Amino acid sequence: MLKTQVIQHRKDALQQLRSHRPFELPIAFVSLLVYFLVNFITLMRFPTVHSDELWLKGIAGAAMRAHSLWVTESFFDLYPRVPHPFRWLYVGLQSLFLHCFGDTVFAMRLLSLTFGMLSIVAFAYFLKQLKLPYHLPVLALMFNISFVYAIHFGRQETMVLFFMIVALGSTLTGATFLPAVIVFLSIGVHPNSFLIAGAVSSLMILQIARKARPFKQLFYFAGILTFFFLCMIGIGSLAEPGFFAGYLKYGADLGLNSAPMRRTALFFWFWQKLFMQIGGTYDLMGIKIWLIAGLLLMLSPLLTRRLTEAHAILFGILLSLFFLGRNNQLAVLFIMPWIILGITQFICHEHREHHLFIRKRQRLESWMVAAVLLGFLIWHCFANISLYERERPYQVGYEHMIASLKSVLPSDAIVLGNLNVIDAVDETRFYDLRNLGYLEASNIRLEDYIRDRNIHYLIIHDEMTYIRQASPTWDFLYVNTHYFDALFQFIEADTEPVLTFDNPLYAMRIAAYSGTYPWQTTVYKIQDSFYEQAAQ
Repeated sequence: MLKTQVIQHRKDALQQLRSHRPFELPIAFVSLLVYFLVNFITLMRFPTVHSDELWLKGIAGAAMRAHSLWVTESFFDLYPRVPHPFRWLYVGLQSLFLHCFGDTVFAMRLLSLTFGMLSIVAFAYFLKQLKLPYHLPVLALMFNISFVYAIHFGRQETMVLFFMIVALGSTLTGATFLPAVIVFLSIGVHPNSFLIAGAVSSLMILQIARKARPFKQLFYFAGILTFFFLCMIGIGSLAEPGFFAGYLKYGADLGLNSAPMRRTALFFWFWQKLFMQIGGTYDLMGIKIWLIAGLLLMLSPLLTRRLTEAHAILFGILLSLFFLGRNNQLAVLFIMPWIILGITQFICHEHREHHLFIRKRQRLESWMVAAVLLGFLIWHCFANISLYERERPYQVGYEHMIASLKSVLPSDAIVLGNLNVIDAVDETRFYDLRNLGYLEASNIRLEDYIRDRNIHYLIIHDEMTYIRQASPTWDFLYVNTHYFDALFQFIEADTEPVLTFDNPLYAMRIAAYSGTYPWQTTVYKIQDSFYEQAAQ
């Protein structure tokens, strides 16, 4: 009886304390505003512009010009692409931002920042749904280096994260139809939204095990989602007959149908790359501490004999990553909020278990330790960004590269080059070098490809020479290097250099070497004699 009264008195005291926080909402709003403005100002400073951002911007640009979602990138004509409806929502929002803020990488990153801010608010609400303190956990997410990187990167990750948090939050309420609708909408952002379906299903299974949800609702969720997905495929097939078969073939070419042993090897290699910071063209931050925390969290039920929402969600995401078979390193973002959730649940569970025996001062000391940990995470975030700058002693900005190229390229120039220079020319008059990787399969000679498209300028980065020398390690960046000999022979025989300039960050896209040496970019003009010979 006494124990019950003490617990009730404690609950009443906490409720009264929470009701007398008139400044909590204004302080939260100001904090979020400052966070937004700081990231808004530094959007283009960190990280370097990646060709993925320009690729996605090109898709939105093509859709805006055609007033249709059933288009592919104009700069890929031999590189295999399949028009599909799986990005309709993302492309629509991209188009809106590009229309309002200009056809720039900044607009792409602003879209990511916007959904990053929404993700912060959604995560705070998710924690409140579980009756957990949310101030420190939300700050931990805000200063998680993977999160900061994602909100500065013009890709879909922050949008997928937002839909994931909202879908899981609606699952906590016991809903079935709404999570299915949210997952369906998220497929319009990226097919990787399969991860959300896995996380939601896993959380539902935990609820079923706790007898908080009937088992049949899991089947309802799967059935509703399958129905929506089939409707999307049906609409897509009406607009583009055979698109799904082509999409599956494209996925197979990327390794999505790997054998189980191969899939297992790739799954462990994915985590090894994250731990060792092997990112290819992606800048991987130092997240060892987060990966170790995640591993300990997933192993903790072996000792505590207790499963939480964080365990269920993480298990669903990890299982989905395994079944996908091909994982981008940036997908690590999707586990970060749930590692934070798991740590929060562990701390709060310990307090609830022992609150009758732990003195108030000891509990205060525990939260002081948590605050110190948060301070360490904030330092860890800024240390990563500082290290990122120091590891690139040679720096020439993206805007400088674009300005240098524009100084020698006519406004109507038709150009063949690497995608990261596309902003220097008219997007509709640009061809990506990766098309050349399919010359042999298309039975087209290099000279014919250039002549048929009336290409007059080539833009070549030093990285091509390096990749040629290091072959086959980095061949995949240009599909293959089978055409390199023919290309360099053509450059020597039928072009003349018109500009060579230092471009240490963008003339070398391999993250480990970018900015570490004064790499150069050269613009070549195809000689008039090349076209005169053809005319004769």
